[in-house]
Amino acid sequence: MIGNDEDFIREILSEFQYELEDLSEKISSGFENRDIVCLQQHVHNLKGISGNVCAIALHRILIDIDAALGNNDISQASSHLERFLHQKSAAADFLRKFLDNESK
Repeated sequence: MIGNDEDFIREILSEFQYELEDLSEKISSGFENRDIVCLQQHVHNLKGISGNVCAIALHRILIDIDAALGNNDISQASSHLERFLHQKSAAADFLRKFLDNESK
């Protein structure tokens, strides 16, 4: 249990911030290149990480994308891209503000 270990929480969220940016770039590239194998791997990874840190809105969109990719339906997966990018941006903004505030 994390409890009140603020340093540990900050470390987890900082790692999530890094993974969010890295995997989001790879996912965007996968959509641009229509690379379903790349998308399946990176969407699955970010789905798990976002679920672990309770980024629920982002996690739910990734579940939808992952399901479409599981059916090899890149068109259906692409229909969720705008929502994904919006939630990714919202999560990144929250993390930046939270981690900047915590470091002061």
